[in-house]
Amino acid sequence: MVSQAKIDEFHKNSGEVLRLELEIESQLDMFFYNYFCKIEDNRLLLFKEILLPKLNFESKIRIFKKICEYEKLDTELTQKVYESVKFIQEARNKVAHGGIFIKNVEEGPLLYKGGWITSPINELKLDSDFMEAIKNKRLISIQGIDNLLNKLLDPDRFKKIKIE
Repeated sequence: MVSQAKIDEFHKNSGEVLRLELEIESQLDMFFYNYFCKIEDNRLLLFKEILLPKLNFESKIRIFKKICEYEKLDTELTQKVYESVKFIQEARNKVAHGGIFIKNVEEGPLLYKGGWITSPINELKLDSDFMEAIKNKRLISIQGIDNLLNKLLDPDRFKKIKIE
């Protein structure tokens, strides 16, 4: 039988994964507000109340990447942020939609999504190593989105582009 401590840790970590996804999504929303609307603009309310709620997390990630590409923002940073956000999204999807199973009593509960339960690629163990990795991806995502937004809003950014 799995210990109560393992079950409690599993539930705590599942909640943390969901919380981290919401934090990243809020950061993306702020990026979009600043890109599409001025803070004092009346369109901000329409954008915030009508348009953004219709977009799922996957759509927001794709739009964010397209904006960064279109605006010719730091390609390397954009890719790093994109990969970090996708990592968090995949973990969130397993937590939100995956099944729980016990492969080994000592390891505790595992999550799986799609495919065969026995396939390691479909498993997710919410242990301390994974939680450290996802917190690192969160930091890369938050700082990266903020950095890209600052570059986007820099009034002198076009002066810095070399024209040959």
